[in-house]
Amino acid sequence: MVAYDSKMGFVVLAIIVTFAVSFAVILPLVLRTRDVSEQPEARGGDVYRDQLRELERDRSDGRIDDASFQAARAEIARRLIASEKDRPQSAGGLLRDPADQHLNTVRARWLTAGTIVLVFIVAGIAYPLIGSPLARDQPLSQRIDSDNPDLPVLISRVERHLAENPDDGRGWQLLAPIYARQMRLEAARNAYVNALRILGPDADLLVGLGEVIVTESSGIVTDEALEVFRRADALDPPDPRAAYYIALAAEQSGQYAEALERFKALRAQAPVDAPWIETVNLHIERNQARLVEDGRPATGPDAEAVENAQSLSQSERDDMIRGMVDGLAARLAENPNDLEGWMQLIRSYAVLGQEQKANDALEEAMQVFQNDSEAISRLSGFAGQLGISGEQP
Repeated sequence: MVAYDSKMGFVVLAIIVTFAVSFAVILPLVLRTRDVSEQPEARGGDVYRDQLRELERDRSDGRIDDASFQAARAEIARRLIASEKDRPQSAGGLLRDPADQHLNTVRARWLTAGTIVLVFIVAGIAYPLIGSPLARDQPLSQRIDSDNPDLPVLISRVERHLAENPDDGRGWQLLAPIYARQMRLEAARNAYVNALRILGPDADLLVGLGEVIVTESSGIVTDEALEVFRRADALDPPDPRAAYYIALAAEQSGQYAEALERFKALRAQAPVDAPWIETVNLHIERNQARLVEDGRPATGPDAEAVENAQSLSQSERDDMIRGMVDGLAARLAENPNDLEGWMQLIRSYAVLGQEQKANDALEEAMQVFQNDSEAISRLSGFAGQLGISGEQP
């Protein structure tokens, strides 16, 4: 409501200023009615006629002789004729009547003033109908969009602004995620650091910084990134993305039980329609499978489950592992774009001694991610660690 009143106040002020300026322009046009008799053209002829009359009186009084009178009258007559030639004429070539000239001048001034007033009246009526005087300004954060053809121009403007105002935290906050999407990771990290320095702790900024560090590390949650995510998770309210990366760090470091519990806690706190629930479920299944492979319970702190898992014989445990591996393979057949899933499947086949299946899975994964150089690099390094070449024996 405050924003609406402010916008409306500006519109009213703009209208008042517009009419004030218009009045200042029109008033001199309307009031400028100098009498035609004051014009040089009108005065010139009257002066010469007065001189002729004065000359006649001088001759009658005997002050000048006839020769001087004739010479003076000829000169005055010449000047009178010259002045008459300089007076404005009508289209027909006749001398314009001073009264008509005055009337035409007044009409022209009123016509000009009326035209100016009409323009403002038409604009005042038309703009509310076809324009949007109370429309909200579009925030710069919305104008800066990856699909916006003017994005480079807008980014340049913000960068120039920050060069002159380096302590504008909102500017750094605006640029940081854009740099990250453009994979300008060093610039993104610098922008996030500056925004946090100026604006103070913020979960969204901390998670953004952590994600940049993870991207720099090819998807590995390093100790530096983990510390950033823990800072974000400690804020109120915590960011679920921070909890996800903390759980992922545990998974990547082989702490599958901790990772499983963290992913389960994240799922329990998530909204029903959260778009990332499926990803969390995949990690839960993955960590359960790894715990079973290692002979540890995958169901968390359930005493009965722990006892049942420990009571399995080696052959029963192998059968359980094969069942879970087959389930993972079936899921990847339906959703092949899961890099972590392929790595888990390859590792599982290697642990079970099924080298041929491990090679086949590696080749299939390479085919799925053939256009993703980062994924290919991770698969190659992972296979090398397991001693798998991906070639048929």
